[in-house]
Amino acid sequence: MSRTNVIYPPCYARALGDCSGKLSREHYISASILELLGDSHTITNASWLASGQQSDQLPTSALGSKILCQRHNASLSPLDEHAKVFFTELLTALSDDEEVPHSPGFRGKRSASEGEGRSRLDFPLIHDV
Repeated sequence: MSRTNVIYPPCYARALGDCSGKLSREHYISASILELLGDSHTITNASWLASGQQSDQLPTSALGSKILCQRHNASLSPLDEHAKVFFTELLTALSDDEEVPHSPGFRGKRSASEGEGRSRLDFPLIHDV
């Protein structure tokens, strides 16, 4: 694929100078990893929350934002797949459950879990841009 040499100001990857002209939804944390952690998530320490406050339970689909152009978002898809495999194996290795399979459907115990199908996400380093 040839370079576009387009800089689309709303795209977070605009410094690469290879944008398409339309934004698409991207997750700050890969959706495939969020799905491994559970069906819903609680956010804490985000810049849009007051100190000590946490969000309601949010589905993975609510944790995306239009921050990347379609071209840059698509270029991250292979990385997302590798991250999914890596985190599946990591969660399996850290699980106390001997029955947990090595698969994307992992639902074993997690130290970050707040119950089956839910997780708590802590973002101390994410700030408004």
